[in-house]
Amino acid sequence: MSIWNFRMFVAGSAALSALGFWHYAAGNDPQATSEKDRNIRSARRETKMLDTLYKTAIVSVTQTYVENDSSTAAITTFQPVLKAMKAGNWHEVRLVDGLGDPINPENSPKDAFEKQAMKDMLAGKEMVDSVETIGGKEFLRTMTILPMALEKCVLCHENYRGKKIVGGVSYQVPLNRDGE
Repeated sequence: MSIWNFRMFVAGSAALSALGFWHYAAGNDPQATSEKDRNIRSARRETKMLDTLYKTAIVSVTQTYVENDSSTAAITTFQPVLKAMKAGNWHEVRLVDGLGDPINPENSPKDAFEKQAMKDMLAGKEMVDSVETIGGKEFLRTMTILPMALEKCVLCHENYRGKKIVGGVSYQVPLNRDGE
């Protein structure tokens, strides 16, 4: 190694060390984040995992079992799972209509968060979240887009024919699970 390369190596190492020290001293140490921040990051990760799980499963059931307009809608097969998750205080999830024409009126946006998140989804956002206190507990409220993933979805949802984004998936995940 030439003396020039060695000096550049030492200078680069010193600069990286200084940057790391500054980052730590400025309060940006990941270890120094608050418990609430860690709980929010954890809830966001959990929500992304749940979103992937539910959407993949519903598409899979639709591809495998929905054959015609008399087939049971894929989400119908998941209702017992969604109810069990809520009953176990794990999380709450529901589908939210975004076009004002739900097959089931229970799928209309229920509160200010869902109404605003649905507007944001229809305007192009893929995900919206907010920390809210409900019943004395903190939750991460998240909504993700609900696309018409397959052409055969219109067998059960004719009212969404020709639409790309038809609603959202609304999640409510507890921030702190300590003591449960």
